[in-house]
Amino acid sequence: PPGRIEFETSGEYSDQYIYSADDQLKVGIREMWGGAISFFGENNGEPGINDSNTIDSTYVRHAVRMGLHDPDRSRQGCAWDSSCATDLGECSLTDTHLGWSPTQTGNRCLNESGISSVWVNPGEVITETTPLQWNPNWEFYSCDSGGCEDGDLAYLPSELVLTQTVRFVGPKIVQITYAIDNPTTTDHAIAAQELPSVYAGNGDGTENLRNLLRSDWTDVDIDTHLGFGGTYYTDFSSPGGWATLQNDERNHGIALLQENGLTDFQGWQDEAFPFNNIRAKFEFGVPAESTVNARAYLIFGGMGDVAEEAETLITTMPPFGMLETPEADTVSSGDVTLTGYALDNRGIASVVALIDETHTIELTYGESRPDICIAWPGYPDCTMVGFTGTVPADSLGGGPECGHRVEIIATDTDGNTRTIDSRLLYNDSAP
Repeated sequence: PPGRIEFETSGEYSDQYIYSADDQLKVGIREMWGGAISFFGENNGEPGINDSNTIDSTYVRHAVRMGLHDPDRSRQGCAWDSSCATDLGECSLTDTHLGWSPTQTGNRCLNESGISSVWVNPGEVITETTPLQWNPNWEFYSCDSGGCEDGDLAYLPSELVLTQTVRFVGPKIVQITYAIDNPTTTDHAIAAQELPSVYAGNGDGTENLRNLLRSDWTDVDIDTHLGFGGTYYTDFSSPGGWATLQNDERNHGIALLQENGLTDFQGWQDEAFPFNNIRAKFEFGVPAESTVNARAYLIFGGMGDVAEEAETLITTMPPFGMLETPEADTVSSGDVTLTGYALDNRGIASVVALIDETHTIELTYGESRPDICIAWPGYPDCTMVGFTGTVPADSLGGGPECGHRVEIIATDTDGNTRTIDSRLLYNDSAP
C-alpha cells in the first residue's frame, strides 16, 4: 500500500520524500539532480535527510543515478567521428575527457541537470529530465577542457529524455523504473551502462558503507584495478543476483538488485576522496528512435535483513508483458490470432489466454522477439520471449455487439502468476 509523500526544501534543494506504508523508512528524490535518489534510510521523525541515510549525497556527481556510455564515442577527440572503438586518440583517459555520457544528476562542471516535469501519485514520484552531458567538450576534435567556463557549453544537454518512477514495493525495498527515450536518428552502441550507479554512505555525515559483499556473504576486495583519478575498482559476480555495501558491523547498508537477474557487478572506491560505489554490469545500447526500459531495486538493512528481503523479492516477482495484437475493441472475422510477449526475472513457464473467465487456451511461448530485448534488455531467454495462439471463432460468438474479455495469464518458473494484459474483443461470428 502507498505511504505518504512529503515535499521538503533544504537550502537550494527541493526534495520529494516517499514513506514506506509503515512509516519506518523513506526515500528522497532530489529534483535539481534530475530526480536522482539522494536519501534512503530510516524515518527519524524529522523531515529531510536524517543520519541513517545509506546514500552518498555529498555533491551532484553522486546519489543513485543513471549514467550512459557509447564505445564508439567514449573519449573526447574521437567521439566526434565515432572512431573511439578502434582509436582512442590523444586525450587523457580521465573523466575530464569522457565522450558521449549523459548523466542524470549533472556534469563535471558541478552544474545540475534539473527536471522538466514531476508527477506525484499515491505512493510514487515520477520525474522527467534531459540529462546533461558529463563533459561539455565531448564532441571537440581537440583535448580542450575549458567548457565549464564557456556559457554556451557549461549546461550542454544530451539528446535523451529520462523518465524515472520511484516507489516502495516492500517495507524495506524501493523500486526504480527507468525509461530512456532517444528521439534522434543516432544509434548508441552496446556498453556497460550505469542504470543505476549507487553511491553509498562514505562517512561524511553518515556511516561509511565501505564493505562490499556478495549475496553469499563473502567480501569483495575493490582495490583490484586502478581507475579514473586514482580510484580503484573491481569486477565480480554475485550468485544471488544482488550485492551490498555495508558498515564494518554489517548491520547497516544498502543492496542493489536488477530485476532482469544480472549477477555481474562492479565496485568502485576511493578512501581518500572518499566514495563507495556499486553498479551492475548492465550491457545494452540506446538505438535511434527507441525507448529502453529497466527496473532496479534498493534494499535497506544489515546483511541478514538484506539477504532475506532479496530472496523473497527474487522468488515472488511475477512476470510482465503485453498482448499486442489484436488491438482493443477490434472487430474480427473468424478465428483470432493473439500475439505478444512476456518477460520474467527467472524465466517464463507458460502463457495462456482466458476467454470470458471460462475457456483457457494454451499459447505457444518462445517466439523470436529481438525488439523486446532491445526495449527491455538483459532478461532470461532473450530473444525468445514472444507468444502466439489462436482463439477459435466459436469462443467469440454473439455477433459484433458482444464483447469478449481476453486475459493473458503468464506463469514463471517459480510458480508466480500474473494477468499481464486484458482487453475486450469483438467478432462478427454468428450468435
